[in-house]
Amino acid sequence: MDDKLRNQFLVLEKKREALMQRLEKLNNEQLNQPEAEGKWSLMQVCEHLMLGEKASIDYIEKKLTYPKNIPANTIFTKIRYFVFKAIIASPLKFKAPPIAQQFADYSDFAELRQRWQDNRQALRSTINRIPDNLIRRNIYKHPAAGKLSIYQCLDFHNTHFNHHMYQIERILKKMEG
Repeated sequence: MDDKLRNQFLVLEKKREALMQRLEKLNNEQLNQPEAEGKWSLMQVCEHLMLGEKASIDYIEKKLTYPKNIPANTIFTKIRYFVFKAIIASPLKFKAPPIAQQFADYSDFAELRQRWQDNRQALRSTINRIPDNLIRRNIYKHPAAGKLSIYQCLDFHNTHFNHHMYQIERILKKMEG
């Protein structure tokens, strides 16, 4: 893993750890309480973020089995991602892909925390397995942004995490009264 990837990964990991430390002060009932009817709970937001990362790991692992079919990252990829990132970095709401909404109505915090930690270790391992000649190629595919490099993948997950922090902060503020 080169320095840029390592730094992107560490930033993402620090955000997860900080969020887990904040949420550990709440009980499972509070964490599983939806913000409102038809809205997600804090646990569901965390599950969503974790499921998105898991889908990325699975896709990248699959692509690593066929490395000759991984396309180059072109100027068009960079422009498309720039526009996508500007949209996702905003506080606007978007419908999540079905794969990132497959979570239970009720989850245990300790279990989720462990699964997310395991997931992060799998992400680290996957990144470490990407050979140097594929680092700048489009090894990842986002449902809306299309094919992206591993750098853009980690950048997306950091931006996505930030995007959902608006939601998390809003829920926590409502809980505080």
